Amino acid sequence: PYILEQFDKVQAEELRLTDLISGFVDPDADDTAAPTATHIGSELTESQLEEEDEEDVDEDEESDDDSDDTEEDVGIDPELALEKFNQLRSTYQNLQLAINEHGYESPKATVANELMLDVFKEFRLTPKQFDHLVNELRTAMDRVRTQERLIMKSAVEYGKMPKKSFIALFTGNESSEAWLDEILSSDKPYA
Repeated sequence: PYILEQFDKVQAEELRLTDLISGFVDPDADDTAAPTATHIGSELTESQLEEEDEEDVDEDEESDDDSDDTEEDVGIDPELALEKFNQLRSTYQNLQLAINEHGYESPKATVANELMLDVFKEFRLTPKQFDHLVNELRTAMDRVRTQERLIMKSAVEYGKMPKKSFIALFTGNESSEAWLDEILSSDKPYA
């Protein structure tokens, strides 16, 4: 697990915490923000709209002056980060245990996976870390596509199976070995 490895680097002081995450998402927070006011459909005249906009700008400037004294640059709480990463590590280990004991598609593994996803969703990754995860996924998808092309080439070119038949039979059975046994036991000329 890349994120946990990166956090181990943070603990070894090889990486800063702010290089890994930019904060946490509160799962209990209400994500619905009040809509902002617009002038769409307004019955005010153009001059009234301009005056209203000028008043809004003046109020914004005044409120900016007041907030400079009270705002501080608040970083990520290291204690909270340690707690969250320990929780992520624990749920990941539970998932691995469930997969090893019961298989990936077992109900226990599914529940453990959901729990881990719920914990992982609370992390707000930095763009660099997010890009790394996306690139890893993209690389894995490219490897899968390469393997699928090799399987298709073997079946179509060497096994003389029609390409349309291969696509129809292979789609949905990519991770199953049983489809090959079914094809070989069929009465088709390419079997």
